[in-house]
Amino acid sequence: MVCGTGDTIVTFSPQIALTSDDLPTFGLPTSATNPLRMPRGYGDAWQTRGVAGAAWGVDWRRWFDRMQPQTLQIATWLLYFTAFFGAISVVDGRDWLGWMREVRPGGVAGAALAIAFVAANVLAGVLMANDRRLGWRVGVAVAVGAFPLRWWALGGTGLGAYDRLAGGSTLSLVFDVALCALLLHPQSRAHQRTWFR
Repeated sequence: MVCGTGDTIVTFSPQIALTSDDLPTFGLPTSATNPLRMPRGYGDAWQTRGVAGAAWGVDWRRWFDRMQPQTLQIATWLLYFTAFFGAISVVDGRDWLGWMREVRPGGVAGAALAIAFVAANVLAGVLMANDRRLGWRVGVAVAVGAFPLRWWALGGTGLGAYDRLAGGSTLSLVFDVALCALLLHPQSRAHQRTWFR
């Protein structure tokens, strides 16, 4: 403070003339970024482990790709959900896959077919997350193939046409139709044609 004859004035000496808020960023990040540094060849051991990994160049730890269109992202999650609930169905025997394991083709063959259906859903999701066209094709095959497989599995049960098509669950039918629509959407088809290997 400066004491004077009658007035008191407070003075400050500026420490920094400008702040970062006063300067333009020119589109650059406003805070410092620290990129994750990975050693060269970090994922190679996982990518080439096993014959399938070596042949397809698939990173088996990559289960989802945020850079794909939203239609493919949702389809990937629906493939995983279908596989998860299908595996539960195979184990507890309550849905059409479980019934197929217990009754339809007869024991081991029915169980093998049901497990192959579940595994194909997971394989399609992982391959799509790794930008493989084969994953998209397998995904379309299991999405569309679920309808005739369900129709065949529930044949001879005395169920009506809707129940055979839906597998006894309207929600399951809605998810299967949504999966087909997402995979066959023009945006999904264009992306897989352009970017998938």
